[in-house]
Amino acid sequence: MTEPIRVAFVSLGCAKNLVDSEKMLGQLAESGCAITADEDDAHVMVINTCGFLSASREEAVGVISDAVALKERGTLRRVVVAGCLVQRDGESLLERVPGIDALVGVNNRDDIVRAVTDAAAGATPASAKIATAAGAGIPSPAGARIPSRTGSRGIPIPRASAARRAERDSRETGDENGFSSQPSETGDENGFSSQHDSSQQDSSQQVDTYLGDYHPYINLDTARLRITPRHYAYLRISEGCNQKCTFCTIPSIRGPMHCKPPETVLAEARELVSDGAVELNLIGQDTTSYGEDIGYTPGLAGLLRELDRVDGAEWIRLMYVYPSVFTDAMIDAIAECERIVKYIDIPLQHINDRVLKAMHRRVTRAQTETLLGKLRDRIPGVSIRTTLIAGFPGETDAEFAELVSFVREFGFDALGVFAYSQEPETPAGRMKHQLPESLKRERVDALMLAQQEVAFARAESFVGRTFEVLIDGPHAKAEVGNGRGAAARQPARHAGQAPEVDSLTYLRGAKQRSGSFCTVRCTARSGYDLIAVPTRHALTVVA
Repeated sequence: MTEPIRVAFVSLGCAKNLVDSEKMLGQLAESGCAITADEDDAHVMVINTCGFLSASREEAVGVISDAVALKERGTLRRVVVAGCLVQRDGESLLERVPGIDALVGVNNRDDIVRAVTDAAAGATPASAKIATAAGAGIPSPAGARIPSRTGSRGIPIPRASAARRAERDSRETGDENGFSSQPSETGDENGFSSQHDSSQQDSSQQVDTYLGDYHPYINLDTARLRITPRHYAYLRISEGCNQKCTFCTIPSIRGPMHCKPPETVLAEARELVSDGAVELNLIGQDTTSYGEDIGYTPGLAGLLRELDRVDGAEWIRLMYVYPSVFTDAMIDAIAECERIVKYIDIPLQHINDRVLKAMHRRVTRAQTETLLGKLRDRIPGVSIRTTLIAGFPGETDAEFAELVSFVREFGFDALGVFAYSQEPETPAGRMKHQLPESLKRERVDALMLAQQEVAFARAESFVGRTFEVLIDGPHAKAEVGNGRGAAARQPARHAGQAPEVDSLTYLRGAKQRSGSFCTVRCTARSGYDLIAVPTRHALTVVA
């Protein structure tokens, strides 16, 4: 039998990019490629990039350069770069990193198999296999998971983007709405005509380019090879964004908003549950506008009520909501639906009216405070997290002081801060009065210190309380707190803690099964995190 192509895969960026990575991995496995966790054993490395912020782009270039260096040493035969950075920069990326063999834009996700297999010399697709880190193969059904050396995501070469590391370290999550697209014809699963462009990178190497225009059909995210642990998954309900915030590049990369039909979302939810997921995290650039482009009148509220009927989905979490289109019907659905977690991720970006207008957020401070009050009043026990931008062009000392006071006064359950990133192709990037990087960093630190006071007080309020958690991983030595040393503790999360971006609840005592629910009593806090002991094992959901 001909040797299968062995593929190592690096996924950078947000949860939405992660879903694309999982879909591409599924396609590669089904084509007969072997997915390997060992970069030294791979014929091809695929890097799915983030292009949202300058720091993310720089990290992606560094990862790509590392892969090219491996190829130059003879370890790899081919380097394939995909995702947002490719869609944003197109073939100009080749000038920064010579040695790339193929480029795959976000609108050409289904061309990943061609990009990997067309010129991977000495290896061709065979029967579908997934290679373990040791090189052994196991059958690869749809929805299988990659064996992992390290990391909660199970990425074969575990790397997180700079933005995602910042999210975890400071309890952040990004609000990725935004703008750039490179023209070319493409083929996809919706029947579009296809044109494959091989451009000349230098005199000795051709680059296969799959870089097509935006089209209004959303790709299905079924048959993914999941990177996340078995018990939770991301469920994308829409792609693109219509909000046109002045600081953001995503609409130019991902296009205008286009939603999956509700029946498609429900089918994908059931597939994820059948694959072992008990927590579904709903994602999109703007989840609150769900249904607008497809004429689905019930909107997000209707979709939540439909998802609440999906057997086996114990926790359904709402991420990336937009404040100006958050309706009373949505609030009622969250409050009334048993499976919908009382948790809302609502990136606000700022609170000062002048800054909000300059950002084109289409909401005022008064409207924001009214909405937040409704959420707290009408959804008992709701956890609210947000994301803010520090150092937007022209932000004065007084406007920033207003933002800090707001953070202290409202008391968010979780909060992350990004320093404003000047993106030249955006309206904000062309604004006058850009602030120096040093001042932006100072303001980020000041906001995080203000939130730290709030977060520590909220963590302290959990001590003595009993609540349910979802076990995230095995018993292991964990460094918890400041200088307290490592102890054998098991990571878990209560309903107010989203995966990857929020704090954790660490369990002492008897080991619990990963993916099971357990009732615990909080005995202490350690920084942002909670320490707890099991009181009883409530429900096992993963065999």
